[in-house]
Amino acid sequence: MDSKLLLVKSITLLYRESQIPKVTENSADLVTAVLAQIKPPENFVAMDFGKDVISSLRETALWMVKNPLNQVYEKTEFLQRIRVNTEGDESLLDAIKEGIEKDFSLDELQALIKSYRLNINTFLNQMRLKDIVKGYSTRMIFQPEIVDWEYVAQELRAELEPFEGLMKGVTDGKHPGIVDSIDLSDLESLVGVLTRSKDELDEAGIIKFGWRGLNRMFGSIGGGRRGEFIVVGALQHNFKSDFCLNTMRQAAVYNKPLMRDPSKKPCIIRFSFENSAAHDITSLYKQIYENETRTTIDIRRIDPIEAAKVVAERLEVNGYKVFYHHADPSDFTFRDLFDITEKHEADGYEIHAIWADYLNMISKRGCNTGAHGQDTRDLFRRVRNYYLQRGVLFITPHQLSTEAKKMLRQGMTDFVKEIPNKGLWDSCSTIDQEVDMEIYLHIEKVNGESYLTMQRGKHRKVGITPAADMYTVYKFEPYGIIDDVFDRDMSRRSVGGGIVADGGGTPWYDQA
Repeated sequence: MDSKLLLVKSITLLYRESQIPKVTENSADLVTAVLAQIKPPENFVAMDFGKDVISSLRETALWMVKNPLNQVYEKTEFLQRIRVNTEGDESLLDAIKEGIEKDFSLDELQALIKSYRLNINTFLNQMRLKDIVKGYSTRMIFQPEIVDWEYVAQELRAELEPFEGLMKGVTDGKHPGIVDSIDLSDLESLVGVLTRSKDELDEAGIIKFGWRGLNRMFGSIGGGRRGEFIVVGALQHNFKSDFCLNTMRQAAVYNKPLMRDPSKKPCIIRFSFENSAAHDITSLYKQIYENETRTTIDIRRIDPIEAAKVVAERLEVNGYKVFYHHADPSDFTFRDLFDITEKHEADGYEIHAIWADYLNMISKRGCNTGAHGQDTRDLFRRVRNYYLQRGVLFITPHQLSTEAKKMLRQGMTDFVKEIPNKGLWDSCSTIDQEVDMEIYLHIEKVNGESYLTMQRGKHRKVGITPAADMYTVYKFEPYGIIDDVFDRDMSRRSVGGGIVADGGGTPWYDQA
């Protein structure tokens, strides 16, 4: 955009904003960013008079930026200043006069201000885009020895990502960051949105899991919603990975896919950045076998052919295609995660849920850095926003911090009940601000028996969850924790207490 036109728009914008009654903010920061891009001519020498037009208008814009928010400009005096600035350039003077002389209603004035801001923002985004590309180009051509060639294309793509669709967003009037826009006076649009919401909150649209106690944590909807981001927190060796593997299996086995696009094929995906494929597939078979037979199995005696057949048949019983990806986290970024997602979509799949074990282990390359934990928080924010737009339930385990471990060492009882809302996350204490739901796990051992305790933390939910349902307990039988979603409720209200199906019952240590 021409420098003179930018100055005209900037001055007009600030002038028009001053006409808003009881204005609470203006575009001073935006105009300051524009002025940083407009430099006086190199051969210009500062004098009291005889300045070039660009430098003069730039000074006026700077003067307006520094004025108080409630500054009122008297039109005649203001035009006199502009006439001096333009030094006989009648076309430039007329452009500014045209922008400030006409009277507008308040609605018209606000629409005009919005238009000016959009135009200026477009210019600034173009400049930022140019700077990014120029920086990479300069390094690649003149300093190739400092370029990490293995990752440079990926890094550039990550930096350019916020600009994708920018020009299209400007030309069609839609901001590229907007996922959906609804005119609340448009009855047809409202009916469509509410119908889809009703369908997805219907039992057929919710992804239920194999444990009744877990499903109750989601409140009246009774399961995970597509588009939710759930983080599962626990200390080391407290069932996080097993929880995720179990719930992935349960999602495939106990849910019939509700398709948004009937022309697509439903699928769910597991990414493992820790356990090998051999470990996880063997564990899946063990879960299936022990749930069905209620007997233990020695994994050393598994028949690979029979195990493969059982896993494939059980996981696809309702029509879901299940994909498994094991990756080296040090060479895997959020962009790789998105690329694989888009590859499955291109192959004709509608992804309903993804488990990533553990998301925080992957490279933070391309994430914003700064204060401690900012890269982790940025990673979670990017992933959550990406899958929210696609309507994909995303679940990942995450370690609790050393502070949480210290609390346990100090003899805390009811551990999972005490840690929600305290920011006790490893790597970043504020990731809870980026997720939709927290589930905390801890294994309690009482009288030689082990119990899995679960506590729900925050939940951006639809529906009401009774306080009693935010906590549940399952006992580890010799063959693990058995699915009870279509059977007797095997959850407990307390460690050592009786199962809910039998009315609960007091823990052994509370009995007289």
